[in-house]
Parts: sequence; C-alpha cells; structure tokens
Amino acid sequence: MGDNLLPIIGSVAIAVAVTVIGVNYYNDAQESKRVEQELIVKKQKEAELNKLLEERRAIQIALEEKAKRELGEMIDKGSYIKPALVHISAGSYTMGSNNGKSDEQPPHQVNINYDFEIGKYEVTNQEFVKFLNDVSDVKSKWLDDKSQDEDSHIVKSGSSYSVESGYANHPIIEVSWFGAKAYTKWLSGKTGKNYRLPTEAEWEFIARAGTQTKWSFGDSKNDLKNYAWYDENAYDKGKGHKDYGTHQVGTKKAN
Repeated sequence: MGDNLLPIIGSVAIAVAVTVIGVNYYNDAQESKRVEQELIVKKQKEAELNKLLEERRAIQIALEEKAKRELGEMIDKGSYIKPALVHISAGSYTMGSNNGKSDEQPPHQVNINYDFEIGKYEVTNQEFVKFLNDVSDVKSKWLDDKSQDEDSHIVKSGSSYSVESGYANHPIIEVSWFGAKAYTKWLSGKTGKNYRLPTEAEWEFIARAGTQTKWSFGDSKNDLKNYAWYDENAYDKGKGHKDYGTHQVGTKKAN
C-alpha cells in the first residue's frame, strides 16, 4: 500500500494543478471579455460624443453663416431697418498725402487697434424715413425735405414722411450732422447695439482698403466711374440727363 501511495498522491496533485489552471484560464477569459466589453462601451461613448461635437460644430457654423448673411443684408424689422454691415478687422494705414490740402499733410501712420462694423451701403431714404416717422419731434435742422430742396426725395405731408416713388433705395441726402447723429442714436435704441458715425480715421482706413494708391483701385481717375457716383458722372450731367442725381446703392464696384 505504501508503494501505491505516491501514484495516487501524484494523480491528485496533477488533478488539482489541472483544475487550478482551468480556473485561471476561465478567470482570464472572463477578464478579457469584461475588458473587451468596456472597450466597446468606451468606443460607443466616444462615437456618440464625436457625433454630438460634430452636430454642435455644424450648428455653430450654420449660426455663423446666418450671422454673416444677416450682417451683409438689410432686414426690415417693421419699425426700423437693420443696416447691412461689413466687418472691419483692426489694422494700420498711412493717413494723409503730400499732394493733398495743408490739413492732410504730412502723411502719418494711424493705428486702428480694434475690430468694428460699418454700413455696407449709404443710409437709404427708406431707412431714414422709418426714423422720421417713429420719433415724436423731428427737428428742422435735421434735414431738408422735398419742399426745401428739390434734389431731396423725402416728402413731408403734415407730420408724416414718405419717399418719393422710385427712390427708396437711393442714399439719403440733404441731412445735417445733427440729423445723422439723431438717426444713429435712434437706431441704437431700436436695436440695442451701439451705432455711431465713423471717425475720419476709420472712414479713410476703410476707403483705402489696405492700399497706398490715390484710390483703392489705383491712381487712374478714369476708373473712378466704375466705383462711385460723383459730380462728373451724375450731377454735372444736368437735370435732363438720366444719370443726374442719386442712384440706387450697391450699383458700383466695392472698394
């Protein structure tokens, strides 16, 4: 019996060892499966998060595009018209000219160290009439209407104002500095945003459009007619000419 003990013990030892190995293998398989499941869940969460971020980015891009479109468009809000605006980034330019008037000399650098927005077009008759009809007390010093200046296209009837037919989108003229200031103050109140007149430095910065030439498009006056209506191609033509007077905004090339 003593001689047979070792094989039995050996068999038990082998059986135990095999069992332990089997248990370890089972535990390893379970752990591997658990880790795999965690990785799958993690990847699913990452995919959901990425999808959510992409959706948010798409919404943000759409909102930015909408804002850009609305920035560059006039929008009639009923009691007022939101102006079309252009975003201007900060920058520097050389102001003045050695060939200009004495108060324009000498040329000097001007820094515009802030972004701002400015009207894409001149303020139109229809925009200004909204203002005139909304305020309770229109000051005579604000503008000359049709009865005071025949070139004006603003018609006064009693206490109300209207635009002469065909001139709604023409620039408002015969408006004083006081009238322009009153308009920007009124528009600020309507929109909740700060509208004001541009400074001389801001206006020239925009007009130069990053160039050093006499005009933004170059030095040749022959090209000026493609970018602006001015005395020579408008008022100087005489009242019987089709080009006399003001014209619809946005009909010339941008600077």
